[in-house]
Amino acid sequence: MTKKSNSLPPRPGDYANGDFLPITHDYLGEAQILEANIKSDDTITAIIKDTSYFKVTKIIVYELYLDWVENPYPPGGYILDWAYNEVAVSDGTKPIEVKKDQYIVIHGGVLVPEHAIPPGPFTGTLVVQGSKQSWTVDLKCTYLAVNENSPIGQKWKDMGGEKRFGDAFSNERPAPDGKGIIQNFVKGSIYFKQGLGTFYISEDILGKWESDSVMNTKTGSGNLVVETLGSPIEDTFSTMEGGQALRFEGGMIVLRSNQQSYVVYGDIYSHYTKFGNISDPTKQPFLGLPISDEEVFTLNPGRVSRFDNADIYWDANIGAHEIHGDIRGYWEYLQGKAGQYLGLPRTDETVTPDGEGRYNHFDNGSIYWKNGIGPHWIHGEILKRWSYLGYERSYLGYPTSDEEDWTNPTNGQAGRIMYFQHGKIGWTSQDGTIEFPDHKDFHGDVTTPAGTALGGWVDMTVRSDGSYTIHFHMHDSGSSGYDFQVRAILAIPDKDNTPTGIALVSTHSGHVGGTFSSGSRDDDYEENGINPQIQANWERIEQAKFFVTKDYDPTGVLGYFQGLLNAMADFFGTSIGEGIGLFFALTSEAHQVFEKIEEITEIGGMFVVPILNAQLRGLILATIDAIFSFFDTRPMTKSEIDFVKGVFGNTLPIDKIELTNLKSFGGRSFTTPSIDGTKTYCHMGPAYKDPVHYSEGVNGAYPREGELLIHELTHAWQIEYSDFLPGTICAGILGQTQYTFGHDVYDYGPPGPPFSSFDTEGQAAIVDQWYGGIKTAVVPFRKPEDRNDPYYFYISFNILNKQP
Repeated sequence: MTKKSNSLPPRPGDYANGDFLPITHDYLGEAQILEANIKSDDTITAIIKDTSYFKVTKIIVYELYLDWVENPYPPGGYILDWAYNEVAVSDGTKPIEVKKDQYIVIHGGVLVPEHAIPPGPFTGTLVVQGSKQSWTVDLKCTYLAVNENSPIGQKWKDMGGEKRFGDAFSNERPAPDGKGIIQNFVKGSIYFKQGLGTFYISEDILGKWESDSVMNTKTGSGNLVVETLGSPIEDTFSTMEGGQALRFEGGMIVLRSNQQSYVVYGDIYSHYTKFGNISDPTKQPFLGLPISDEEVFTLNPGRVSRFDNADIYWDANIGAHEIHGDIRGYWEYLQGKAGQYLGLPRTDETVTPDGEGRYNHFDNGSIYWKNGIGPHWIHGEILKRWSYLGYERSYLGYPTSDEEDWTNPTNGQAGRIMYFQHGKIGWTSQDGTIEFPDHKDFHGDVTTPAGTALGGWVDMTVRSDGSYTIHFHMHDSGSSGYDFQVRAILAIPDKDNTPTGIALVSTHSGHVGGTFSSGSRDDDYEENGINPQIQANWERIEQAKFFVTKDYDPTGVLGYFQGLLNAMADFFGTSIGEGIGLFFALTSEAHQVFEKIEEITEIGGMFVVPILNAQLRGLILATIDAIFSFFDTRPMTKSEIDFVKGVFGNTLPIDKIELTNLKSFGGRSFTTPSIDGTKTYCHMGPAYKDPVHYSEGVNGAYPREGELLIHELTHAWQIEYSDFLPGTICAGILGQTQYTFGHDVYDYGPPGPPFSSFDTEGQAAIVDQWYGGIKTAVVPFRKPEDRNDPYYFYISFNILNKQP
């Protein structure tokens, strides 16, 4: 053994420490209280004064001697140090003999029975006494327990007490927020703040709240989590995935199932709460739970919090907005491309007004998405033009590409172009924006029987913006002249691709001369115009069919008016069959013919109903058989009758009412009387089998179960108590037609005017929307069947009193 010389080390000195660690009830806490050198031979005793909770547990007497011990510090080797040789031990209950230069060590314990003393510190005194020497040590300990009469104690008992929380880790103390008090336990903590309440905080949530993590604020300065969030406002609760969460005055902490915890706070937290409530299983935010603390967004002076299914971005100018799904993915892709910086979202992802797509607006443009098309970025002058036209509701529809390089073929100018569902928008610095609607061409030949020297053709071009060009050409190759009327009908099927859509009618009348008659052998006529039905039905234009018919007379006498109606009736019967057809005048001559019908007329077993509209001139044709024969019918059941009495009382003509499974163009339900007035048919379409429980869903026109039935029975009530001529089609069909063409007949305005001042659909909407509790601009917060509703007057005074 290598030894090194060493100066004599100092002898161990006296040492006293009477501080014990905090204890809970019935737990023995132990500590070394005193170490001391014996100055002379003596007999000593050790006693505790002033308390029964401390006690001496052991007295050990040592002989001290010098020995070589391994040096734990560089350069190592061995050094002289004092070693201890135990020579006597006492349990502290009896005196013990000691010799000069011996060394004593005294151990003590502390034990408090449950409820023996109030929670808090308590003291005592250790007195070590001999005849020649003595020592005194002040003893201190803190008893950890629950004050069961305090708010925290009450909460502790209510939640299961010690069985639920385990031992106390502290007594009530100032909380980390500096505003309340808190008590910590093995299995969580309880917080109390006057005026706010008493709340349970789990261990992991408390750890995040008290952590040294710095939350960067909007101003860029850093605050601790507790400073950022403030005080808790509820108990810790379990999340749907098996984690935990707790809301605070300024945000929330979420502990994920993987034991990672995240803080959401400030404006981003406020925005997050608009999407749901994570403590309510029925209102879970679609964004999911956080997967990050709030972070600095490096490409913009903003902030971001990331969630399972979305991100929320914030900046000081426009606040917080979310972005998710394909739009988020495409935005992130574009952010990584040089020169394609969109900036932060300026809106949440929002459903488009047509209900078929979604969009986010950004600092530098927008991203629009539609199923089957995907996301596309639109910005600058092209976006301005598209927005002027009405965005996706314009004739162009949704974008199907991002901007691309383009050269205007008419002048060679370089620019940009963007493709849409039904056309394109181009741009150059010289030309500005240029629209290119899609188009479709139709051609029909005019043929006559052998021996008739008359023929020709009709060409029609229709465009997605609603414009059209039609060209009629007729030629006489014989000796006699002819007066003629050529009729072109463009039939566009409905959304189910059945013939009961609409028909656009064009006519041209003229004269061609023969060898021995006056006039030119050729007649050419071209007309350009715009018809909103072309634009409205463009998505089905590919399935449209083009029919050309003619009348001609070498005598110069033609019944043009009757001829056109007969041609429409022929087309109706062969192409549509039994049902209801919509015909609209396209060319100026067709408008003139349609204007001759000013009221409902019966022609050859067919009803002809004029559509009077500032922009459109049209006719509804309906066969008598379609109205009265080819659909399923039944009377109302007792349960249906009892159901509708809640709105109509006993005012409905129940014996007259028949329900049918018929639906009109556009899939809408409608109501008609029979020719002789003995029946009223409510054509319910898909609601026929169970109208009481039928609903069109939250985004439909009739979201509450039974609402469609109430609407159609209002028409039955109107037929019963208003002046309806037998055989007419209910004005509801006309109202629905106007709704299809852009006039919202369900926007009936504020209450106050007489019931009779509202049109038929307005009256029916008042009744069904009162029943359904459907919000309006006048009543944005409604309850179904609310007798305090401002529109209930029309139910109580008009409907129940049979006052149309």
